[in-house]
Amino acid sequence: MTLAPRIGLLLFMAGASAATWLTLPGISHMWRPAAAILSFAATAASGALFLTIDTHKHRAPRPPHPAWQARTPH
Repeated sequence: MTLAPRIGLLLFMAGASAATWLTLPGISHMWRPAAAILSFAATAASGALFLTIDTHKHRAPRPPHPAWQARTPH
C-alpha cells in the first residue's frame, strides 16, 4: 500500500476513535470534546510516528558499518 492510502486510513481510524468518545454515555458532556480531541491527536501522532519509522525501513538498504576501524593500505 502506498503512502497516500495509508495516511487516509490513519485519519479515518483517528476520526473513528474520536467519534467513539463522543458517543460514550458514561463521560460528562463537558469533557466529551476534550476527550475526542485528545484521542484524535494521540492516534494521529502515534500513527504518523509509525508511518515515519515504517517508511525509513522500506528505503534502500545501507551497507552495515564495520565493527572496528578498517585498515586501508596507502
